[in-house]
Amino acid sequence: MDYRRIAIEAELSEARGAQLCIAHARTALPHRDACSLAVAGGYANFLGPRSPLSEAVGVGVAESAGIADVDRIVEFYIARGSVPRVACGPHVDRALVEALRARG
Repeated sequence: MDYRRIAIEAELSEARGAQLCIAHARTALPHRDACSLAVAGGYANFLGPRSPLSEAVGVGVAESAGIADVDRIVEFYIARGSVPRVACGPHVDRALVEALRARG
């Protein structure tokens, strides 16, 4: 059994689930300005500055991610008055981890 592949699929499934929540919120909660940004195989999601769904998930899991991707995520959240948050599991691209460290 390939446990690494299972873990990666679980992280990608979480990212797709969050994306579906954001898509539904666009219709159900139009006043919340729900939106998302596709980044390096995952999504930066926004449903308000205090929402637990307002974080980037699945980024750098199935695709490589670097400083340009981190910059896009930061700009996405800052433009909405929100603190950038990136969920990182154990299987994210190492370049993403280094880019996050470099960005602070």
